[in-house]
Amino acid sequence: MEKPRRAVSRRGFLKTALAVSGVALAGGALSGCSSVSSYNAASAQAEEQVCTTYCNACMGCPLEAVVRDDNVVLTRAAEIPGATRDVKRMCARGASIPTMLVETKRVKYPMRRVKGTERGAGQWERISWDEAIADICDHIKRYQSEYGKGSVCSFTYGTTEPRNLYNLYRLENVAGFSHQNRTTDMALSESLMYTAGGYFYQSGTDTDLVQKSKAFVIWGHNPVVSWPNMWRYIADAVDNGCKLVDVDPNYNTIAQKSDLFVPVRPGTDGALALGMINYMEQNGLTADAYMQQKSCAPFLVKASDGKFLRKSDLDTSITADSGDDDFAVWDNATGALGYAKTASNPELRKSSFEVEGMTVSTSYSLLIDMVGEWTMARTAEVTDVPEDTIKRFIDIITSAGNCDIFQGYGLDHYTHGFNTISAVSALRIVGGMVPDPRSPYSMNTTGFTMQEQAAGHPTTTCQIGTFMFNDLLDTGKYTFPSATMEYGGQTVEIPGATVEQPLKMLINFGANILNSCANRNESIEAYKKFEYVVVTNVEWCDTCDMADVVLPAAMIQETVAPITMDGCLVAGEQCITPRFEAKADYEIAQLIGQGIGLGEYFAEDMETGMAHVMDTQVFNMVGMTYDALKQAKIMYVDCMPLPKYMTTTGRLQFYQEVPGPFEYYGQALNPAEVHLPVWQPPVEAWTVDAGGFQHSALSEKYPLQVIAGTRRFRVHSYYGQNPLLREMEINEPCVRMNPADAEARGIAEGDYVELYNDRGHAVAKALFSDGIRPGMLDIDRGWQASQYKSGCSQELTSKQIVDWSCPNYAYHDCLCEMRKWDGQE
Repeated sequence: MEKPRRAVSRRGFLKTALAVSGVALAGGALSGCSSVSSYNAASAQAEEQVCTTYCNACMGCPLEAVVRDDNVVLTRAAEIPGATRDVKRMCARGASIPTMLVETKRVKYPMRRVKGTERGAGQWERISWDEAIADICDHIKRYQSEYGKGSVCSFTYGTTEPRNLYNLYRLENVAGFSHQNRTTDMALSESLMYTAGGYFYQSGTDTDLVQKSKAFVIWGHNPVVSWPNMWRYIADAVDNGCKLVDVDPNYNTIAQKSDLFVPVRPGTDGALALGMINYMEQNGLTADAYMQQKSCAPFLVKASDGKFLRKSDLDTSITADSGDDDFAVWDNATGALGYAKTASNPELRKSSFEVEGMTVSTSYSLLIDMVGEWTMARTAEVTDVPEDTIKRFIDIITSAGNCDIFQGYGLDHYTHGFNTISAVSALRIVGGMVPDPRSPYSMNTTGFTMQEQAAGHPTTTCQIGTFMFNDLLDTGKYTFPSATMEYGGQTVEIPGATVEQPLKMLINFGANILNSCANRNESIEAYKKFEYVVVTNVEWCDTCDMADVVLPAAMIQETVAPITMDGCLVAGEQCITPRFEAKADYEIAQLIGQGIGLGEYFAEDMETGMAHVMDTQVFNMVGMTYDALKQAKIMYVDCMPLPKYMTTTGRLQFYQEVPGPFEYYGQALNPAEVHLPVWQPPVEAWTVDAGGFQHSALSEKYPLQVIAGTRRFRVHSYYGQNPLLREMEINEPCVRMNPADAEARGIAEGDYVELYNDRGHAVAKALFSDGIRPGMLDIDRGWQASQYKSGCSQELTSKQIVDWSCPNYAYHDCLCEMRKWDGQE
């Protein structure tokens, strides 16, 4: 695709884009970042309609769309009737939606790669929807007939249904497609579910807790730019006297506002957390009463198998599935064995003692033993954080009162990310910081009605992690690894290595896989092994370039899409007619389902389908229906208090009784090694000898660690081609670096530099910042490959997957070297 030209002005762009979409703009000045602020007399007299909609960029914000002549001319923060906290908000991303609706990068019509041309060559022809659906369905039926249902794979992320995906999930299940799992940001969500049973601060329903905090820690991300509407609540708390701590390798905008900046060596966050736990234990700073009541800390663990001792182990009249099978503890009040529900003073620190012939220890005593190696001196050496800073950090979180830690996705962008997040979660538990359990109201995302779920329904053929497509490079098939493992108390048989599934076709709904996947060059070669690729998206992107057929998806404002966000239920009205020939995800899935002979599952229109989205047990209990929501447009429901944490024990868990992977991909798993969080250095991006860990051999060739940082006016690649937002920041890929690293390589600020390693390269403009840690580079995240002068940041990253819990791209575990660019491709 042609490299981008110099950006046109906002006025010039709007004139062109609005003309293309059929909007008349006569006279008047353009001002603001998303709206026409003055109109001529004719447009001022046009009928105005205000619709309820939302922005799906990050947290999700309820919005109002002002519509004239079937065009969104303005978006603004919506009023939230009955809200008990201030949830009215909008940032520049939401304000730019009117431009997104008409911008020239939108996919306008069904497009097909010209027969005989190579993928990525940019040779396209426009076709009709009928032609596109017929072509897609013919391929699905042929491949499934010849190679099995699972030979067609779908990656289902959604464009107009990003929070419910109802019909997309329905399609892949009833059609029996293979499902390509996400491999991005999984360690954070899965570790938090394992340890705390909830995300806290990720769903936006916990902002009231932030405002009540006396100390708040932001660890591993920068919500000022990535979650701007969460930052407002943190800023309010700071204004009210809350102590703010920022833990990050680089000094950023959060650090500027913090009472304490903790400059941790990249990838050592887990070591820091474990060292802090050890110091708190040694100095009597742990929240013992909290752990007794809310965590697994007093549960007795059997030395024989690492499992918790239960009443059913001691009383044969109690069955494991009965409600009476309580966890055994040692009750100091009675000096005897007791049970968690009734013991008044359960012991936390008793180890290796006998109970009816079994050797047991409290789970907390096992944690104490494990963190004992993390002395303050060793923690400081590994993390490169001075001892005094670590002690001040501990003092803030243990003396301030109401405190918590907001973990970010940066922590899971390293190998061993699951354990890193588990270690920080353990610190939260030991310090008594995790809030009481609560949950947002959730909609039905299964793709099936409650009656269909109860009766049983078809399911996908297999779950495939993105990185597993490496197998396609050699075989054109996905080989299921063989294993027998204990998982959740059950023996799970995994199909043997002789079971192979050819993968012939990929349908990508809404995601930009080839912009987010690691090791882009290798990934492109893997995707070429698919004989047929379909991409559905709102705007033309890297993944569209590699498709055979591209379908234009509607934006949220062009369809109906109820959603739950930040304590609100939002109807998501259709504001305007879809631009060009775009269709909603729901309708696209319906057309494909009908075209492959599954019309019985796809007979309902979208309004009926969205009614099913709100047909849940919880909504039914409170009498909430889709019709009622449409009438109200927005309802404030806050969140649901829960009687216990949504973990396997109902309590907070730093100890995993029966650790098992969320997704099995053939990885080695020894449960005895992963009951408790441990820390290991990054596999690649470890450039020092410290704490008994030797630097990686690759660091001698490539001494610089490169990370891809978030930016204020984009969410990954989404919004990255919006011309109004591009005017608000540098309109090309940049890499931020410490001046010392630049000087050592003869680089001046503003030079174009090439970052390179054995996997690929990326050319970006050099920007200097003393806040960037020496030896690190921070390149912009989310630019399309066509927006680079050469290469792409994801060419540098690798697909190394070593986490026992789940496949998870370790984007930041990446080394490179840098030189001034010579202008050659």
